[in-house]
Amino acid sequence: MSVKPRPVFLEIPNIRLPIPGIVSILHRISGVGLFIMLPVLLYLLSGTLSRESAFETYRAIVSNPLVKLILIGVLWAYLHHFLAGIRFYFWMHTKALS
Repeated sequence: MSVKPRPVFLEIPNIRLPIPGIVSILHRISGVGLFIMLPVLLYLLSGTLSRESAFETYRAIVSNPLVKLILIGVLWAYLHHFLAGIRFYFWMHTKALS
């Protein structure tokens, strides 16, 4: 009768990820955020092209400092997602070439 190995208890707060692991997690989080925010931004921007009143409403919404902060966060997420995707693309292709 063989003894089954006991499961390993991982202490999640004590795990230290390498930088590529952290970048990978942030890449996934930024992708989800972009996926959720894209319909909202498209709805707001599509209305600005149709009517002047919609543009004024958009201007009033964007003048709020909290909304500006959210839009800066969305811009950061887009840039982070884009650059991490390029890094991952080159990493995969240089790995395949070697």
